[in-house]
Amino acid sequence: MKNIQIVLVKPKYQENIGFTARILKNFNFSNLVIIKPQTEIGKIAEYVSCRGKSVLKKAVIIDDLNIITRNSSLVIGASAKIRSGRRKYHLINPEECSCLIQKRNTNSKISILFGAEDTGLEKEAITKCQYLVKIPADKKYTSINLSHSVGIICYEIFKKNFSEKLFIKNKKVNPYSFVRLIREFEDILILLKNSNLRNNKNILRILTNIFSRAELEQNECNLMLGILKELKKTLILRH
Repeated sequence: MKNIQIVLVKPKYQENIGFTARILKNFNFSNLVIIKPQTEIGKIAEYVSCRGKSVLKKAVIIDDLNIITRNSSLVIGASAKIRSGRRKYHLINPEECSCLIQKRNTNSKISILFGAEDTGLEKEAITKCQYLVKIPADKKYTSINLSHSVGIICYEIFKKNFSEKLFIKNKKVNPYSFVRLIREFEDILILLKNSNLRNNKNILRILTNIFSRAELEQNECNLMLGILKELKKTLILRH
């Protein structure tokens, strides 16, 4: 995420600055910019940042937002309240925001702006944004904590770009193994001397439906096949 910078505009509380640094570390972001902080950035911010302390220490602190927006190819503003006026803004949700960023060249500098805790982004900052991202929330209380908002948006960007690489997708059971599994159950039912053939067919049909809905993985099927084979051996010896 080297081309993306998270920009806090006039944040008021050290805790939110520190938590933001921590969240950035969680989701592989490293560029934090703070415009006109309304508080010192000291021990409290460092304490709550935990392992995000490295992000906090590298944070750029400046007074002029124009320096950031002029050097960005894309500026996105996070806002819970969309102010009415003549200008129509391109409003997107966090997932659409992540898709928009993914389509951009990785060398393009992207800035995501977040406003102060009590007022949000001011009109001047909003006018510099090409898009506004709004996090869906209950209409009765749409205001979301600053660091929480950063976390939600960073998570969506991270999920779109990286999360698929972090998880190993297990193989689904192949048709041959699935048939073998049902046949093993059939053999065991016969060994259990269930004389009601029609009942056996119903049991096998139900088992087939259960395993089909479960979307078994190959390793799960192999495990059950191994257990059923051992059970079958035991039943044969008893006969």
